[in-house]
Amino acid sequence: MASGITVSPGDRQAAAGPEATRRRYVTADVFTDRVFGGNPVAVVLDAAGLSAGQMQAIASEFGYSETTFVLPPRDPSRAAWVRIFTPSREVPFAGHPNVGTAFVLARRMAARGEAMPDRLVFEEAAGLVPVELLRDRDAAVGGELTAPEPLSRRAQVPAGRAAACLSLTAEDLRTDAHAPQVASVGLPFLMVELASRDTLRRAKPDRAAHDALLPLDGATAVYAYTRDIGAGAALLHGSAMWAH
Repeated sequence: MASGITVSPGDRQAAAGPEATRRRYVTADVFTDRVFGGNPVAVVLDAAGLSAGQMQAIASEFGYSETTFVLPPRDPSRAAWVRIFTPSREVPFAGHPNVGTAFVLARRMAARGEAMPDRLVFEEAAGLVPVELLRDRDAAVGGELTAPEPLSRRAQVPAGRAAACLSLTAEDLRTDAHAPQVASVGLPFLMVELASRDTLRRAKPDRAAHDALLPLDGATAVYAYTRDIGAGAALLHGSAMWAH
């Protein structure tokens, strides 16, 4: 996964609990070249000493799709141990948070006058995540990651039940390439192909249908996508959907 990123200038501080210990954090915007575009991630830089409950509370306060917490690596040859939280739970791996975290750490290395490596390796619950740093001259501008697990294909789901999770009907889905199926490279999703970009725009989580089907084989959310890309350069259009 590769990305261009922008970052809001300067460190901020987050309090963690009633007897607050202040922690530095940076917010970065992934998949964009401008501030307040793309997909944001909050990166808490010095998370050592925080409990899982405190991390969850901070992630919930941010309200971003993911917040990362940077801890000292258990193996000193690696860059960091990174934990990733959504507003409701910890996840073993996710894409754009890794890219954003690598970008933030690389920029901080440069600011301290340290040599920037070609890649950073993160320890995560799903395994090791290498992130190759993308550069413009000597500055980090993004990253390209390798998922921590090979692709695994798991349970299949009838089209009608998968469509109901998205407030759609079976006729809104395409199944010529694959049936709705749980798949994972580190974070399982129910993968559902939709017929068009218009269908993707109409899709929205249905809580009752979602809760009747998920979790399933580790998946707690649906990733809906379409190959209807129009004249753009993208290979796919997609969106991950949780029923909170």
